[in-house]
Amino acid sequence: MGLVILIEELLHQENPYHKEQVLHDIILKTEPALLVRQRHKEEIRKETILKTEAILLVRKHHKEEIHKETILKTEAILLARQLRKEEIHKETILKTEVILLARQIRKEEIRKETILKTEVMLLARQLHKEGIRKETIRKTEVILLASQLHKEGICKETILKTEAILLVRKRHKEEILKKTIRKTELILQERLHQKEATLQENILKTERIHLEKLHHKERNHKIEEMMQDNHFRKEANLKEAIRLQEMTT
Repeated sequence: MGLVILIEELLHQENPYHKEQVLHDIILKTEPALLVRQRHKEEIRKETILKTEAILLVRKHHKEEIHKETILKTEAILLARQLRKEEIHKETILKTEVILLARQIRKEEIRKETILKTEVMLLARQLHKEGIRKETIRKTEVILLASQLHKEGICKETILKTEAILLVRKRHKEEILKKTIRKTELILQERLHQKEATLQENILKTERIHLEKLHHKERNHKIEEMMQDNHFRKEANLKEAIRLQEMTT
């Protein structure tokens, strides 16, 4: 209450010196109260820490006990389940072995029955096949004999027809050959006459060309002789003129 009054006086005080004095009094009165409060807070905090640690310790012990009890209960349950599983597994194995044995015996019986039935069916099929094969052989022999006789008759007829056709073709070929030979002889004779005429014409042309070349050579030779004579005459005349000129000088 006194602190509140001092604060009100400080607010209404106009003298600075007096304000400082009032402020100093407020600080002196406030510090013990703050110190008491601080100590009280420290004590409360320590008590709270101690209480909290005690509670946490109790809880920890309680949790450990609960954990141990849970582990024991769990191990007992797991052991019981394991034993139960093993018993069930053994019973299942026994039942399975019995079932498999029964199935094996049933399979063996079925297999034997199947083998017997199969052997009977195969024997019946074999006998049926033998009967069919014998009947087929008899029918085939009859058909082959008939076919053979028919083929022989056709063969004889075919031979006769073939001989007649071959004879006609041979005569036709001989006639064609004779005609071809006659035509060939005529063509060869005509070509021979043409070649002889062409050869004679070529001989005549060659002889005429040869004569022309010979006449041309003779004419050229005569011209050369005349030119040589003229040259010799000119040389003789020149020599004679030179000699006469020398004589006159």
